[in-house]
This record gives sequence, structure tokens and C-alpha cells, in this order.
Amino acid sequence: MKEELAKSVVPTDEQRQVIQHPDGHHGRVLSVAGSGKTMTMAFRIEHLMKERRVTKRQIQVLMFNHLARNQFMEKLAQLGISRNRQPQVNTFHSYAYRVANLQPHKQWFGEYKELADLELKRSISSVLKQHEMSEEEIDFEDAARAIDLWKGALIPPDRAGYSGPNANIYVAIYQEFEERRTEENAITFDDFVPLAVNLLTSNENALSEHAEPLRYIIVDEYQDINLGQQRLIELLASRGADVMVVGDDDQTIYEWRGARSEYILREFMETFNNKPHVTYRLSRSFRFGYSIAQTSYNVVTHNTNRNEKILLAHDPALDSRITVVGNRSGDASRHLTTEIVSLVKREGVSPTDIRVLGRTFSQLNSLSTEFLVHRVPFKVVGGSFFLEANECQVLLDYIRVAVSLNQIPDETIDRRFLNIANKPGRFLARRDLLRMLQVGRHNRQSLRDLLDAVLRDPTKFARGDQKQKLEDLTSVLEEIDQKIRTAPQIRAETLLEWIDKEIKLQQHYENYYGQGEPSLVRTQNIAALKGYARHTALNWKAFIAHVDNVDTTQGRPETSWIKMTTIHRTKGLEFDYVFIPDCQEGFLPVLSDSDDPTYDKEQPKREPKAAEWIENERRLFYVGITRARKGLYIGAPEVELTEQPPEKNAESRRKARAIASRFLEEMELHQTQQIANELQMAARHEEGHRLAGVCRHLAAYHQLVGTVKEKYAEFFTDRVRSELAAVKLSAAERPFTYKQRYIGRIPKKESHQKDPDWSWVRDDIL
Repeated sequence: MKEELAKSVVPTDEQRQVIQHPDGHHGRVLSVAGSGKTMTMAFRIEHLMKERRVTKRQIQVLMFNHLARNQFMEKLAQLGISRNRQPQVNTFHSYAYRVANLQPHKQWFGEYKELADLELKRSISSVLKQHEMSEEEIDFEDAARAIDLWKGALIPPDRAGYSGPNANIYVAIYQEFEERRTEENAITFDDFVPLAVNLLTSNENALSEHAEPLRYIIVDEYQDINLGQQRLIELLASRGADVMVVGDDDQTIYEWRGARSEYILREFMETFNNKPHVTYRLSRSFRFGYSIAQTSYNVVTHNTNRNEKILLAHDPALDSRITVVGNRSGDASRHLTTEIVSLVKREGVSPTDIRVLGRTFSQLNSLSTEFLVHRVPFKVVGGSFFLEANECQVLLDYIRVAVSLNQIPDETIDRRFLNIANKPGRFLARRDLLRMLQVGRHNRQSLRDLLDAVLRDPTKFARGDQKQKLEDLTSVLEEIDQKIRTAPQIRAETLLEWIDKEIKLQQHYENYYGQGEPSLVRTQNIAALKGYARHTALNWKAFIAHVDNVDTTQGRPETSWIKMTTIHRTKGLEFDYVFIPDCQEGFLPVLSDSDDPTYDKEQPKREPKAAEWIENERRLFYVGITRARKGLYIGAPEVELTEQPPEKNAESRRKARAIASRFLEEMELHQTQQIANELQMAARHEEGHRLAGVCRHLAAYHQLVGTVKEKYAEFFTDRVRSELAAVKLSAAERPFTYKQRYIGRIPKKESHQKDPDWSWVRDDIL
């Protein structure tokens, strides 16, 4: 096994320097996307154990998730280091769990996480009751996220600060939740690292036990650590261990959960200052060819708060196509669907080798709609398909409840009524609504009669304005019912548009969540629902039946699905073909700054600040496009349509404002593709033709502006000469041209799936 791996993986000069990093020095490895950092770390450990005779107890490797840990241990095994001889390889949380001996505690994590959620909901209810506030005024997810961030930054309740609305309420919820957790002797996933840090800080014997044996500490994905994890590394290294951190500040995309690029940019050198430092750069990507490498680099260099490092394709002759689809009619997603169907049906690509990525799940909406229309099986992974999103179900539930007014409430009607009662915020007490529905069921009253009886009894309302709010809700339901009885075939689009306008649901989310990403995603989902209703042209009843029975997978096996998810969920992964739909201002970048509202009231400077909003968005785009190995497809509006007549509906006005993402211009596709064409020509033709191609290319290169020229300089000096001297390819020529497909000239590949032809997918889009 090791011999096979040694033959197939030969470390580059850059990797060899990391592997042979000298003792008595801390090391910082800046590794670009696809640079083989995991293999480099494995070779580093092999070198330490076999060449320097280091024992496994003297090495500690810290990683971020179990998948990365398992893959790393597998690579060590391939190098001949069996599991029982491997050093400790842990995730931060598994290491902290072991160090702090947390096993005796009650588990509020993993399969028991719902216990933590339940206690948090109880804490929220308790605090809101104390402050005489409605449950609609505090969002559960916001409270959970704030607590996660406080714990990740080692901030206890008495030091917790919150810069958003209802600051004192969020802090009180944190205090209440921690009291409940302590009383139950329970721990959540986010308690692991803080408890381990507390133990090692306060107990000298425990610190000596864990830190004394260590001579080498290796930390993977260092750009993603938070303050608690940084402090844990400091404690483990406090007895003299050499620390090597590996990561890429250009891939810091988890600031929303506490990660800070400052740790790998500057804090590492400032904190670990007891030894000399060596910085290494792994600049060659084995993942993709020249075009993706160069355009990715072009984009990320627009960030100013970063470590300078070149991104080169290790093999620039690799075919990595880039296709940007944009047109005036606004149907870029239809063209992306055509590309996907073509890859699967004509080129034999397995759907499992394709991934659709978005900045948010709502960025996937337009392509999801096309998939539904053309029966392309797909699955949204890690989030909700827009038809399933609560904000869309709210609009549909208004219709469902309205046509149920003459029915006696059952569990289904109860659930739907409660879902709409406080959307928009009417501050109707949930417990009062539940009691009302129970009375109606007991007395065999219809929902209409029940609402009428409650409205005629003023003693039913604790607050004077609640009667008016319930009257408003009832009025909307009656008007919907009237519209349907007057026009039984009324189109779903018309009804949904009226409801949204009448209750001002999108405005409700903007008021509730502010102008940031949470409200933006919800309003985008509502727009997608109305757009889909318009596309189907179904009446209200048929549309609701259709939505209730939608199966995005078309009943097909998982090997036939196109999976869609967010960029955040694909960090560290790679796919043959990546599709990014609706790459426009508002989606990528999101035009809002989602700042971390939590802070430490006593030590505000201990944790580095989050990066500038646009730099974080640019890093997200960089991570997204560098997931692709063979092909990158981007959908975007081609022009800005600003002159639209006022009678156009809201959805048309939204489309009219669509502007292609600034990141597309930053890719410098045209210049990059010209260079790619010449390099491939040089690599695939014999002496005279190849040399002529490079000369033509160099002439074009010298005409480029200074900043662009600088970006390509290292590539030329380092690679073109070797192309001229050594590269001779016997394979048939394959065109490498921007915005073109060569379906007729590409042989059908053997598929990886049992059912590759997608015979049920509509062909009329090809």
C-alpha cells in the first residue's frame, strides 16, 4: 500500500520543506485550495516518526471534523503507520471532551440535542414572561447562535454583551439557560472546549499531564478556529511544544460562528513568540487546471487583509472549463439546466459528480424551479427547498385556513392557524390561542363560529389591542374565503400576491430581522414562491395540491440526484462540476452585513474583529469556485435593466434590478482565457507550432495592464519554460475555449451510476 502511494504521490519542493520543518521552530503553512495539505501533514508525521524517532505520544494533531480526521488517519495508514502506531488525531471537541472528562455529565448534544433545545425554549419563555414580552419578539435561532458565540469566545453570562436589539433579553436568556444546564449537570456540544480550557487553566497538574509529553502540535484548518480553540492550543503548547498550523486565510468563511482570519494572519506569530517562526506556502493546486486557478486568484487578490500567495495549477494542461451564462431574458437558470442535462445525458457524467452551490439556500431557488419544470431529480442538502420554507408555508396556510373556516379545528388546522396567527407580528399569546382552539374542538364549533364568539367576549383578551389584532386576522381570512367563493378558479399567483400585499409579510420579516441576511433569505423565498405559482399558472386549489405532493427527487435513487447546498457546507470538498446560479449582487455578495452581535463587556479586545463584510463575501465566492475540478458554470444577469414601466409587478422590478456580481468582473475571464488557450496550444503541438503559440501568447501578455501582468509573472517564469522543454502530449487535441461545449466531439464516458440516461428528464430544453 505504501509503495503504491509513494509512486503516485511525490512531494513537491514546497511540500518537502514543510515535511522537513526544523525542530525548535513554530511553523505556519499557508495552503491554497487543493494543494495537498492533508497529504503533506501525513508525510510530515511519517518523517517525524521514522526519521527523527518521535513517539506517537509526543505528537498531537487537531482537526475540525470527523470526516477530516478519518481521512487523515487513512492517509497515515497508507504510509505504513497502522492505527495502533498513529499519534493522537482528534477533533477539537473530541480532544476537549476527553481532557475535561465530561462523560459523567448528562448529554445535551448529538442524539440528545433536543433536550438542549427544549431547555432553551423554556429559558426564552421564562425570561419573556418576566419582561411581559411576546414570544414573537425573540427568535429561537438568534438566541441559540448568540449562546454558541459567547461560549466559543469563552464569555460567561456575567460578561456577555449583545449589540443587537433586546440586548438585555438575550443576555438574560443566556444566564437562565446556563443555570438550568448547571442544575441538570448537563453539557452541550459548545461546552466542551470552554470546560477543557477552564480545567487546564485552573489545574496545574492537569495541564502538566496533557502538555508535558507533547513535542509537536499540528493544527489543521487554522483559519477556522475561534478564541476558545486558540486558547486550548496555547495551553497545550505551554510546555515547549513546536506548533505547526496549516490553513488558508483566503478560505476563512465561518466568521458567523466565531472564526477569525486574524489568527492565521498575525495572531499566531504574536502569541507563539517563544521560538523562531518559519512560514511556508503551498501554492500549487492538484485539483484543477489553469483557468480555474488563475481566475480564483484574480478574485481573491482584491482582498487587502490577506497573506500574499500565488495560486498555480500544478498541471496547467488540465482541462478546467469555465462557462458563464448570462442573457437579457433572465433565464440563465434554464441554460444552466441545459448544461447539467447535457453533462449527464450526452457526456455520461454521474449526477453525483455535480454540485450546485449558493451563498444562501435562497440563491438556489430559480434553478430549483427549472429542475421541477424539467423533472430533473434534485435534493437540497442541509436546508429547506423554498416551497418547504416556513415563510412560504405561511402564505399557503392563510389559504388553507381560510377554506377551513367552516370546519371544526383538528390538529392540522390548529398547526396552520398557529403558524399564521403572529405572522405578521400581532403579539397574540400562543397559550391563549391554543386554549381557544381546544374550546372550539370541545364544543364542536367551527373555526368561524369560534373566532366570532371570542371576538364578542372582551374578557378573552388580556390586552386591549389583542381584540383588534384578532379582528385583523379574521378579516384577512374572511376576505380570502370570499375571493375563492367569488372566483373558484382564481389563480394561485393572484391570491398569493394579494395576501402578501395585504399582510405585508415581507415587511414583517424586515422589521423582525432587520436588513440583514435572515430577512433577505425569507423575502427571496417568498418571491420564488410567487414566481413559481406564476410559472405553473395553476388555480389556488391545484397549486396547493401540487405543492403538497412535490417530490424533488422524482422518486429516483440517490445516485440520480443533483445535490444543491450552500458554499459553507462544502468547505474542504471537491466535485468534478460546480454550478453557481444567480451570481448577482444581492445573492453573492449578499448586500448586507451580518455582524456578530456578541462581545465581551470586560475584555472587548481579546478576540480579533471580524473582517470587512465584502472581503468575507469574496472569500465565499473564492471557496465556491475552487470546489470545481473539471468544470465551473456560473449563471448571472448579463445587463442591468433599470428602465421598467411602473405597472410591472414586484417580481419584474426585482429582476430589473439584477446586476451581475462584481466578482465576475474580478475574475478577468477574458484575459485569463486568452492565456489558457495559448498555453494549451503550446502544450499540445510539436516544436514549431508550440513555440509559435507561446510567442503569440507572450506578445498578448505584454499588452496587459500592470496589475494583471504581475499576477501572471510567476506563472510564466516557472511554468512556460518547462512546457516548452518537456511537455509532449500524445492524446488527441481537445479544444479549450470559453463559453463553448463540444458535445459532438466528446466521446460518451462510462457512467458511474446504474441509471445514467435520465430518460424521464425533459429533452426539450436541449
